[in-house]
Amino acid sequence: MKLLLPTLMLTAATLMGGASMQKELSMIGKHKEEVRELVKQDHKGFRHDNTVVNQHFNYLKYVNALRTRTWIMYFTEEDICKSSKLVCDYNEYDEVLEELKKRGAWS
Repeated sequence: MKLLLPTLMLTAATLMGGASMQKELSMIGKHKEEVRELVKQDHKGFRHDNTVVNQHFNYLKYVNALRTRTWIMYFTEEDICKSSKLVCDYNEYDEVLEELKKRGAWS
């Protein structure tokens, strides 16, 4: 049986804790097409991933090259981003926590 690594999930509420973090990662309130362009321009470490498609949700999913971080943005029926989450491999816990602390999004 395959063992799954524990993950660290950072929700939109955590991501919006600091102003710089909000500027860098928050897509809340943006249109789906704008989110696609912003990720392409400003987050080159993430690539669009549609290996799994869930027809019940309106979302965009991105992963980093090592596939250790997954970033999902959820949209309304009008294609406006309403929430997001960043899921990281547990091995990146200390690194992600340090990033949040530097940005003032975690104390």
